[in-house]
Amino acid sequence: MQTLGRHLQKVHGREQQGLGPAKSPVGTVEGERSAFCCLQVPLTFLILQFIMEERSHFASDDAFWLAWSDDNGQRIGYTKLCKALRYQRVERDKRDAAAARLLFGADLNHPDAQGAFEYSKSGVLKLMTKDVDVARKWRQLLAMNGALQVAL
Repeated sequence: MQTLGRHLQKVHGREQQGLGPAKSPVGTVEGERSAFCCLQVPLTFLILQFIMEERSHFASDDAFWLAWSDDNGQRIGYTKLCKALRYQRVERDKRDAAAARLLFGADLNHPDAQGAFEYSKSGVLKLMTKDVDVARKWRQLLAMNGALQVAL
């Protein structure tokens, strides 16, 4: 995985020097209509960052590739790896959002939640509904208050 780290440094370094984004086999986000279009960040950088985050959970490159190899010992491809990581993230978010809803009796507006799952939009308080948002907030609450894990 060191080569991925070097690639991330190279891409980031080109941008720091004002040379523009590195050429990307996946393409860049600039010019496309997406949430990232205003950032003009190479899409490859974002994807490699996603993979490097997964790599950080392993003690070594060998351990990473042992987990991310097929039955024949061949390393799985880039696209398959990204899809698997995306699926894992979605499942983790579903599980964490369900845990938050379970603790508060399916009512994230419960007084015990103390408004943690609310956000303001145009001056109006709204309640989070998307699993990804609820899960992110739930993980923040767990990090601040370990007693919540015991409550489950």
